[in-house]
Amino acid sequence: MYYHYQLGGIPNHYGIRTNRHKLIFFHGIEHSWLEDSVPRAKTPTWELFDLKRDPKEMNNVYNDPAYTDIVKDLKNRLRQLKEKYEDNDEFLPGLKQITRKHLYR
Repeated sequence: MYYHYQLGGIPNHYGIRTNRHKLIFFHGIEHSWLEDSVPRAKTPTWELFDLKRDPKEMNNVYNDPAYTDIVKDLKNRLRQLKEKYEDNDEFLPGLKQITRKHLYR
């Protein structure tokens, strides 16, 4: 499942969830649609959870070398789903460049 969250209260992000894993990209651009404000940029961050070993999502294993191949696979699947659903990151200034830098490398 692919999702893109941007409602407030939780940092804006998109991700992919399988039966076993959840990969989340907090892209770092926050914008309040309730206020006429300029988007604020924060450092982009990845999270990966192994839902079988960690169903409460308490341990981010994104940088764990044991998950390198899983990260590569999930990023590839995430790219494919973004393209399928035509989520081209046009709605926030700078998001397209951030996505290119962090998802396509």
